[in-house]
Amino acid sequence: MSNTKPGLRKRGSATVRGALILMVVLFLATAAYRTWHHTSTVVRPSASVYEFYATPGQISCELDNNFNTGSGQTLTEAYCETNSASHTQNVRLSATGAVKECVGAACGSNAGVGTPTLATGTTVASGPFRCVVDAADVRCYVASGQGFKITTTTITTLGQA
Repeated sequence: MSNTKPGLRKRGSATVRGALILMVVLFLATAAYRTWHHTSTVVRPSASVYEFYATPGQISCELDNNFNTGSGQTLTEAYCETNSASHTQNVRLSATGAVKECVGAACGSNAGVGTPTLATGTTVASGPFRCVVDAADVRCYVASGQGFKITTTTITTLGQA
């Protein structure tokens, strides 16, 4: 037999259950907050060339910041492309905000081996360019606001008259 007063064990169990319920509720609330109010990550590459995939591998981009092409010229541009059996396209953004599009079979290329896939909400800041990875697209722009948005099927020019 136990020397405890009747009902004490029951209250102790209720206290433990209450504490466990409170911990679960706090855990779920924290997880929900992080899902709905996630903070974005900013990647600031130090190399003159930075490649990444977005939208789980369907869009690839390359940021060139004074990249020496080997022919005595330097390249500064943001380049993104999609390449599928049904639709191939790329878009280039110069440091001045000029956008050039290419659509068709001759417009595809491949990202390098080991290219990372960036999560939704990630911003890549390199030289004059900022590219933002969203769930279904990538937006790249320069300080003037000129740039582009690319999805797996469309290219939209941003901030140009």
